[in-house]
Amino acid sequence: MYGKAIELFLVNGSADSLITAELSNWNGKAIKIPRTEITGCDRDDIKGVGVYFLMCQEDDGTDSVYIGEAENVLDRLTQHLRDYQSGKEKYYWNTAVIFVGRDLNKALIRYLENRFVEIAKDVVDHIKRL
Repeated sequence: MYGKAIELFLVNGSADSLITAELSNWNGKAIKIPRTEITGCDRDDIKGVGVYFLMCQEDDGTDSVYIGEAENVLDRLTQHLRDYQSGKEKYYWNTAVIFVGRDLNKALIRYLENRFVEIAKDVVDHIKRL
């Protein structure tokens, strides 16, 4: 078994802000971005094909996650913001975690989104049984 290195980059110098993560020998990237930084963001890596997780808080205070996919993740996140402001979406999210990569395409991100949703449902079911 070989070790791997993960490189975290605090884009604005703070862990509460935009963070990118890259794993050695992987051409993808993970990006964490707060909701408040979406509208001012103009990063090319977020404009690509990817899968994203929106970290939400329900009205009763419980945490939840929305899992989605997009051909342009930044455009899709901006659409989520507009839909919430216009009342089309009821959930409020604080942070987005995005996974993008050069080898991703529409078919693969749809598959990944579906698998992540299945895994999340399995986890919830397991927790309910405890």
